[in-house]
Amino acid sequence: MKICLTLKIMLLFLLEKSLSAKELVVRIAGGPLVAELLAMETGHLYKGPVIGFEDTYVLTSSESSPFLLNERKRSQVSRSLSDDQRVLWADEQNWKERQKRDFITIDPSDIPKERVKRVEVSQTNQLNFTYPIEKAPKNNQTQRKNRRKRYALSTEVDQTFNDELWSHQWYLRDTRTRLDLPKLDLNVVPVYKAGISGKGVRITILDDGIEYTHEDLNQNYDAEISYNCNEESKDPLPRYEITKSNSHGTRCAGEVAMVADNKKCGVGIAFNARIGGVKMLDGLVTDRIEGTALGYAQHLVDIYSASWGPNDDGQTVDGPGRLAKEAIERGITQGRAGKGSIYVWASGNGGSRGDNCNCDGYLASPYTISIGSASQKGEFPWYGEVCASTLAVTYSSGAYKDQMIATTDLNNQCTIKHTGTSASAPLAAGIIALALEVNPSLTWRDVQHLIVWTSELAPVADNPGWQKNAAGLWFSTKFGFGLMNAFGLVSAAANWTTVPQYRKCEVRFNGGNKSISYRKPVELVVGTTGCRGTKDQVIFLEHVEIKTTINYTLRGALEVHLVSPAGSSVQLLASRKFDKSAKGFNNWTFMSVMTWGELARGIWTLTISDSHGPEGNVGYIGETTLILRGTDEPPFHMLNGPRNYNEDYNRIHNRVGGVQIGNEVNALFNYDYINDLK
Repeated sequence: MKICLTLKIMLLFLLEKSLSAKELVVRIAGGPLVAELLAMETGHLYKGPVIGFEDTYVLTSSESSPFLLNERKRSQVSRSLSDDQRVLWADEQNWKERQKRDFITIDPSDIPKERVKRVEVSQTNQLNFTYPIEKAPKNNQTQRKNRRKRYALSTEVDQTFNDELWSHQWYLRDTRTRLDLPKLDLNVVPVYKAGISGKGVRITILDDGIEYTHEDLNQNYDAEISYNCNEESKDPLPRYEITKSNSHGTRCAGEVAMVADNKKCGVGIAFNARIGGVKMLDGLVTDRIEGTALGYAQHLVDIYSASWGPNDDGQTVDGPGRLAKEAIERGITQGRAGKGSIYVWASGNGGSRGDNCNCDGYLASPYTISIGSASQKGEFPWYGEVCASTLAVTYSSGAYKDQMIATTDLNNQCTIKHTGTSASAPLAAGIIALALEVNPSLTWRDVQHLIVWTSELAPVADNPGWQKNAAGLWFSTKFGFGLMNAFGLVSAAANWTTVPQYRKCEVRFNGGNKSISYRKPVELVVGTTGCRGTKDQVIFLEHVEIKTTINYTLRGALEVHLVSPAGSSVQLLASRKFDKSAKGFNNWTFMSVMTWGELARGIWTLTISDSHGPEGNVGYIGETTLILRGTDEPPFHMLNGPRNYNEDYNRIHNRVGGVQIGNEVNALFNYDYINDLK
């Protein structure tokens, strides 16, 4: 019986994959009638327009059997369509492997055992946490008394919200009993005290569906920004299975917008925001599916949150296709009435496989906000990916003994086991929603600048790998610019001056088409004025990209480093031991935010090397372009010099009480931030 079921599933999978491969997306000038005529003339079936894209249509083969049209014939048909003068372009839709970025343990049975040992719920429903507390020296009684007097905090039960999992939401509330312990929350309680909770902001979760009937989501559910791409309907309800394999989207949605004070599950970080879901991972994913999802209701959605991507297996190089790229680019130019849609992306869970998120084209895009994870202890989790494109981190799971994230689950249930960078991205999306409530005029680049300018170094400073760039900003390829600080970001957003116009300067490196081999690195050098004196002039940097083609016999052996004119060095690509491909990188773009705020002009040095072997690895570097993105005048917030980092950030205590859940906003930030330093 089990064998028959397995064979049936495999047959359905192959059938669906074959059907998907026969789908063609064409862009045709002239409208749907011309598209229908073209389909009839070329032996295709006209399926309809692609949602969100003008003059773009879906055609399918008219063959009665999906297996009759072999790959060679499909290629011939596609080529004949492309040759038609009415067709601007035609793309055959191929299956894209996409992975949800929730972390799966090697032995799931270990988690509850460890949790029972670590967390004990008392009769008062207060959690007792065990921290690695450093004891005062026994031979210094005075010091011990002073420490106790200086750092002791109230142990009263936190009754800010009555939600059943509020006591588990360590990343939202300050659970410390001593201020000399690291600050473990995202500093969001002061924002709630000011009456800010995400009101009026609309967020869509791009995933496997959303259980909008859930008691802790239904009140905030927004049907206008929800859609089912897999079944082409308006109902994004997930498909229910015994394994709960489609719970991912519902969990991500709960992190953002669980209703507060309803005694159900937990509190969403933006608990008054509107939440929608675009179901697109419950089935085979194609470029059309991704493009539709990324562009759905672009005139209504403020923030898109995506906790998925190409396989995090340490050997995949993949990114958005034609339609997905177009949807994102349209979003940042036309979304939110021209202020730009905000795309938040989970940075990937391939750390144990040596993966690098610069091999993920979604994360290597300047238009997305790549968010990584920090553990409860402020450490880099073992699943985290080291990457130059990571902008910041929020909290998520870490080692087995660390707490995870509390949120909604399928069947109107709750969970405290949401994990991975999947859990980090929605928290970032929620923090951004709080900022948009305070200042709806923020552009997509304003949001990125705010993250860079307000993320905190102190909670994660003990990790190795930090370096300060020439603009005075601390950066790590593990943590980006630091841990997001909700209060810092929202308070800065309240009086923000829009950043100057975005510009792009492209410069080709000298000495392209160089050969490379094991232990014989290639160094490419280019001097640039930052396109001085042209409309593309860039003086102050934001994103820096390297677009290149590298042919090599063992792609995983390659490393790529970039040095800025100021001497800041960043690793764009680390070697990946599981990547045995000989395909190299074809017109691929690596991206870094490490030099944010530095000056563009000067000498840039790119080094591509193979120090791992084996001997005999050979290849060549093709045309390589340096792409500098930024502004020709300094952003207003940088006029007074480098950023001042708050070294006392870990001493801030977010006291409970005084949180507003309704619609009234306090006189903005009467909350005394300075006096909260004890």
